[in-house]
Amino acid sequence: MNTESAKEYALALFELALEKDQLEDIKVELTTITSLLKENVKFYDILHDPRLRQENKKEVLTSVCQGLNSTLLHFFYVLIDNHTFSGLELITNEFIDLYNQYNEILHITAITTIPLTEKEINKLIIELTKRYHRRVEIENVIDKTILGGIKLIVGNEVIDYSIKNQINDLKRSILRNT
Repeated sequence: MNTESAKEYALALFELALEKDQLEDIKVELTTITSLLKENVKFYDILHDPRLRQENKKEVLTSVCQGLNSTLLHFFYVLIDNHTFSGLELITNEFIDLYNQYNEILHITAITTIPLTEKEINKLIIELTKRYHRRVEIENVIDKTILGGIKLIVGNEVIDYSIKNQINDLKRSILRNT
């Protein structure tokens, strides 16, 4: 599935969720199911195995996802019918982007060598909220290769306060002056 198709599916689900006043429920369930499917590859493989009939896939999905929001379950049926269930992760990412835009949430990835504490995350949220004038959501990703410090990804902008970046800047400065 390409990004444009994923956007179309995500937009359809998003508009339906708004129309039915189920936006929060669908967001939570969609992200949860997508995460679970990423962790359980065998179940994911069953849902887009070409040897299984669509009805069998729907039955499996229905039995595993008992209690799932009916709108979301029927959305999954459409993905199965259209042979596009393999694009669920892309669709979910596009849905989250729409959700964040609608709720004026700025998603920021904070890359560090060790997990940020709750206090550090809260301080970062306060500072970034002041800077961007939007509600901020922080995702902390661990990457030992940055050696220390922090690297922030805000949309297409990268703010790099990592030690690795500082070392590289120092190297470039030394090379320019030799």
